[in-house]
Amino acid sequence: MQHASKSALVVAGWHRMSYTFADQSYISAELERHIRKLHAIVGNAVTGGRYIVFGAGSTQLLNAAVHALSSHNSSSFSSPASVVASIPYYNVGS
Repeated sequence: MQHASKSALVVAGWHRMSYTFADQSYISAELERHIRKLHAIVGNAVTGGRYIVFGAGSTQLLNAAVHALSSHNSSSFSSPASVVASIPYYNVGS
């Protein structure tokens, strides 16, 4: 770890990471803006017209994506969301 201090990520104390925000979204508008800006600068991902999902692990991310996409695209909670994944993939059941 010769350059650990140069690769540190600092999240300001005022930037709370909660389940929902005042507008009932699951990600702060500022955090989403910075994620999109970072990918635009680095050039490693197309973010236009895409959802931003973040989490600590693949299972958490898949669960978050399925939940978010199901609740927005479904008129009833009984309709499952279609998920397409390449190997390695993880079964996400409810």
